[in-house]
Amino acid sequence: MLGGVGLAISAGTGHADLAAQFLEIGRQAFQRTAFFLNGGQPGHRNVWLDSEVNRMSNGFFAQTQRTLDMGSMRPRFDGYIAFQGRRAL
Repeated sequence: MLGGVGLAISAGTGHADLAAQFLEIGRQAFQRTAFFLNGGQPGHRNVWLDSEVNRMSNGFFAQTQRTLDMGSMRPRFDGYIAFQGRRAL
């Protein structure tokens, strides 16, 4: 079961410029460099297939890509997270 984190900027924020700078974390170029180099797990598929990222991670991303390809996205309906938690016990 696959899931992730969603990022957004609230329309009511008083700091839209600062929030937009923070969202640079989602850019492919950032995930391939500073994000990965500081222990982050990239979300972009192209970064998982990047030869340099795989060289530095001993092939981790390329070797686990099939697992992601065969996985299912976590349902987003209300109550699913609690259901999954109960099933994991």
